[in-house]
Amino acid sequence: SSGSFFVSACIPINVTLLQLIPGLLWLSAGESKQHTMEEADHDISGDAGVFLRTLRPGKGEPPRTDGKQRVKLKYAVRRLSGDVLESGEISFSPGSGQAPVRGLDVGVRAMSRGETAELTLRADYAYGSEGRPPDIPPHATLIFAVELLEIVDITETPGDDCPALPAPTAQPETEDAVHTLEVGGAKVKVDKLGPMVVNADGSLSRITNWLEMSEAERQTTLRVIGKRNQQRLTALQAAGAEAST
Repeated sequence: SSGSFFVSACIPINVTLLQLIPGLLWLSAGESKQHTMEEADHDISGDAGVFLRTLRPGKGEPPRTDGKQRVKLKYAVRRLSGDVLESGEISFSPGSGQAPVRGLDVGVRAMSRGETAELTLRADYAYGSEGRPPDIPPHATLIFAVELLEIVDITETPGDDCPALPAPTAQPETEDAVHTLEVGGAKVKVDKLGPMVVNADGSLSRITNWLEMSEAERQTTLRVIGKRNQQRLTALQAAGAEAST
């Protein structure tokens, strides 16, 4: 019959079902491995905003978010196209709003010392609807390759490294009012969307979760950004002077 001809054309007459089983099991194992890889991305934000893929596991517990620990990490951030935007090292206290983007803070809180991972950040966990011109367009999904180098306890007393935050000078309270605070000799401009951040290339950006911070978190963030802005401006001025000689 036509059915028996089809079977004999596809499977030699001397091949039994038992001989086919190893091949079928191999195909099944391949499908299982594929599913495992697909499930390696974990939704750690709970709303599909931050996905974590562990590339190399670490050791120990994740960092605390009580403001008494600081993490140091290497990172490289790229767009979905693969274009690398920047890389370097950064240090901040998890849960304090000091991370450059909210998704990086969320991601690090799910990692342990020595872990290497990729974090995929939805735009609202990265630079949002404004982006970070000219490198990052609005509504951009970003991928952070991160290695958590260390988790250390913060032992210094408040004020050792950060000067007290002065009250802003009296200015008209309008919706678009811009306040200028002087923190540790560095001036920081602040409006309703938060402080202006000087990037390493001299461009300006903002932190993304200013409106969600408590007053204590805002004061800590202002002190950190004031010091960082001053360091980056000094480095930019030195680079400019060197280039002109």
